[in-house]
Amino acid sequence: MNIYTVEFHTKKGLLQALDNVSLTIRTGEMVCPNGESGSGKTFTPKSIMRLTDYENGRIAQRQIRLQYIRFDRFVATGIKLTSRQKDGDGISGEAVSALDVSVQAQIVNLLQDLQRKLDTTYLFIAHGLHIVRHISDRIGVMYLGKLVEIAPSDELFRHPAHPYTRGLVASIPNPNPKNRRELITIQGEIPSPAKPPSGCRFHTRCPLATSRCREEVPELTAISTGHYAACHYPY
Repeated sequence: MNIYTVEFHTKKGLLQALDNVSLTIRTGEMVCPNGESGSGKTFTPKSIMRLTDYENGRIAQRQIRLQYIRFDRFVATGIKLTSRQKDGDGISGEAVSALDVSVQAQIVNLLQDLQRKLDTTYLFIAHGLHIVRHISDRIGVMYLGKLVEIAPSDELFRHPAHPYTRGLVASIPNPNPKNRRELITIQGEIPSPAKPPSGCRFHTRCPLATSRCREEVPELTAISTGHYAACHYPY
């Protein structure tokens, strides 16, 4: 699935929700876009499913059936799922972070069980890396509408190459009291998509930023097999 530029005309001007995002999902794979609020991770599957109107966008995909699943925030008994659009083989999941921890575990187990039995393909959206690291085959890190890093889950946590990814990984609390460490937070706020920074969009918050970062847009470049990062100075 390839999504190029997705834009909206707003009162404040042209808002670029997604910028040249390209994503391949293999059959039976679970890929998890991740990032802060405003990164584009939730808008990506909605664009693929055509659940929102947009201009200047294009989606190229093979002939597959897709289903969009939303997990209800309030679950009275068991697991309640509500779905929209067509029944299908490819499923795009919304976040489970608003649910109770025990219910989160039930849902994750259910998704994994379906994946094993039916070879189901998932584009799974969650707010925290602590959730997706245990269930995803690959993780795509997004920032301000751009895909800045994508890698197999284990590789991403062992060797985060983009400074933004390193900040996200370092901000995850460690529940083991014997391995307590100082949490590192990403400084500053995510800029408005109506006025994205020039060059690398993360340069306004990046500790490694140089004049090159402010002027030149980095392209996704192979770091290792299956691991790509859009950074002029990857770790």
